[in-house]
Amino acid sequence: MRFNIYYKDIKVFLSEVSKDAEPIRDQVCDVLKKAGIEVLTIGNESFSNKQNFLRKTRDAIDKANCSIHILGNTYQDNILAANGQSGAEIQFNEVKNKITKDNENFKMFIWRPDIEFPANIEPQQQNFINAIRNGIYRNMIYSTKSSAVTFVEDIRSVMNAMEYKEDISKDTDLFFIHNEKDSDEATSITTMLEDVANLERLNISQNKKNNYLEHVVNHMKRTKLGVIYFSKAPDWALPFVQQVWKLTGGASSTTPLLLVGDSSNTGNNDKTFHAPNVINKIVDKELIPLEIKVHFDNITADQ
Repeated sequence: MRFNIYYKDIKVFLSEVSKDAEPIRDQVCDVLKKAGIEVLTIGNESFSNKQNFLRKTRDAIDKANCSIHILGNTYQDNILAANGQSGAEIQFNEVKNKITKDNENFKMFIWRPDIEFPANIEPQQQNFINAIRNGIYRNMIYSTKSSAVTFVEDIRSVMNAMEYKEDISKDTDLFFIHNEKDSDEATSITTMLEDVANLERLNISQNKKNNYLEHVVNHMKRTKLGVIYFSKAPDWALPFVQQVWKLTGGASSTTPLLLVGDSSNTGNNDKTFHAPNVINKIVDKELIPLEIKVHFDNITADQ
C-alpha cells in the first residue's frame, strides 16, 4: 500500500478547447504527464454525434477526481457547435453538474493564461467566459497564471491538500518517509519492499505548508517500523528524525525508527542520530531495501 501526500494519485479530465487553445492544451497535457498525473480525454472519435460525445465525457469525468478547462479566444468549432454549444461548454456544464449534485470533493480548474490570449475574443466565447467568471463557487478554481508548470503545480497542491485532510486509519508494516529530492530513488526502494511488506509512503515537500509532523505522529502509532530515508537531503533528514523521535515519545515510543542513508553520497557518512529506539544505517543504495527488510524482520520476530 502506498500513501503519498505530495504525489497523490491524481486523475485529471482534460476538457476540449477551441482551436486557438489547442497548443496550450497540448503543453498542459505534457506537463501533467511528466508530473505523474493521469490525463483522461474522450478521443476524437467521440465527436461523431452528441450522444456519443456525452457518454464518453461522462465516463471520463467519473474516472477523474478533477478537471481542467482552458479558455481561449474563439468558440470551439466542431460538429456539436451547431446546437448552440461548443464541446468545451458542454463538458464544462457536465462537470459543473457533477460537483453540484454528486461529489463535493471533485475540483474544477479553469485556466485562461492572459499572456497567451490578450485580446480579440469572439463574442460567443466572451459570453461563455463571462458566465464562468460570474458563476465561480466552491470547488471551482479560476487561474490566469502565465506558466503551464505553475498552473499544474497549483493543481497538485490543491489536490494533495485535500488528501492530507483524509483520516488514515489502517495499520501498516512500514511507514517510509523521504524528501521530494529523493523521490526517484525512493520509488525504486519502495517498489521492491511492497512485495514483502504492507507499506505506506510519505513524500515530504519542504516548500509546502502541510503539517506533515501531525500526520507522521498519528501514523507512527499504527505502523511496526518507521523508516526515514535520505540520499540527496541529509540536511532535511537529521532535524526531521529528531522531531519525529521527540513527538512520538522518544525512548518510550512503541515504534522504532530506522534512519537510513545512501553511502554513495559521501557527505552522508556522518549523518546519524543516536538515541533509544533509533537505528542508524548508512549503506550502499543497492542494499537499502535489504537493510530495511532485515530490520523489519528482526522487529516482527520479537513480537
